[in-house]
Amino acid sequence: MNPLSPRPINDTDDTVIFDCGNDALNMWLNERALTSQRAGDARTYVSIDADTGRIAGFYAISAWSMDRRTIHGFLARNAPQAVPVILLGRLATSLNARGIGLGKDLLAHAIRQATVAASTLGARALVTEAKDASAASFYEHMGMKLVIGQPGTFAVPLH
Repeated sequence: MNPLSPRPINDTDDTVIFDCGNDALNMWLNERALTSQRAGDARTYVSIDADTGRIAGFYAISAWSMDRRTIHGFLARNAPQAVPVILLGRLATSLNARGIGLGKDLLAHAIRQATVAASTLGARALVTEAKDASAASFYEHMGMKLVIGQPGTFAVPLH
C-alpha cells in the first residue's frame, strides 16, 4: 500500500470497489461524492494507492454552522448566533489501508484545507460528528476536542 497525497475526486476514480467496512460510507462515496462535488455542496478528497490505482481513503468537507445556544466552550465564546465552522462530514480508509496512518494523514490534510478556507471565508473550527465509539476514540486521539453540549461532536480550532 502506497497512498498518494489527497486530491479532489474526479470522474475517473473507481468509487464502486472502495470498501472501508461501513456500508453507509461506501455508499456515500459511490453514490453522492461526485454529485455533491458538482453541486458545490461538499468537496471530496481521495488518496489513491500508487500501487493499484484504487482509492485508499477519502474525506469530505463543507461549510456549516452551529447554533451558539447549543454549544459551550471555545466555539461559543464571543460568537455570532450561527457559529461558522467547516464540517468534516465523512472520513474513511479502505480495509487494505488500515494501520498505516492514512486516517491521520487524511485528517491532517482536511485541517490544512479547512485552515486555508477559514482564512478566506471565516470559520472557527473544523467540526465532525463521530459515527461510533471507534471514530470518537480516533478523533480524541488526534487531539480534537469534544464540543460541550453536542455529544459525539469533535472540533479543532482553525486559528
